Amino acid sequence: MRWAPLVLCLVGGVAVAGCQPATVTDTSRSIYCEVAADAPVRDNADNPTKVVATTRFRCDQPGAATMTLTMRLQHQNSAGAWVDLNVNTFTAKGKDTVPTQAPFLSRQISAACTDGAFRTRVTGSSTARGATKKYDVTGPRSFEPCRPSLFSGQ
Repeated sequence: MRWAPLVLCLVGGVAVAGCQPATVTDTSRSIYCEVAADAPVRDNADNPTKVVATTRFRCDQPGAATMTLTMRLQHQNSAGAWVDLNVNTFTAKGKDTVPTQAPFLSRQISAACTDGAFRTRVTGSSTARGATKKYDVTGPRSFEPCRPSLFSGQ
């Protein structure tokens, strides 16, 4: 009976040590990455000055060798065409593509408030274990994000 705690500790230690994702332990497995574009929102509920576009991304462990994304905050002009208000390109590698706390990592860009429709567009690619995945994601439109909502009481 006095061996039971020792056996339990040894078995428990092996079980915890073996809890790594298959993409870490089996290098023949592909690494899944995904990118999402959120609808633009205002920077402040009471006194907005900016429209903020968020791009969310994540990869399975151990992460992509490289992920390069170009974020665009776009505004629809009177002719119906989408025009870039702000553009930013960033690159993340390895563990910087794997979220640790939240389900996704994110980056934001912004532009001054103005009337009209906005959207977030993300293009780019990720490479992991020799496989390249391309992204061209357009988020939902946001109409008049800087104006108070009908239900805000303003």
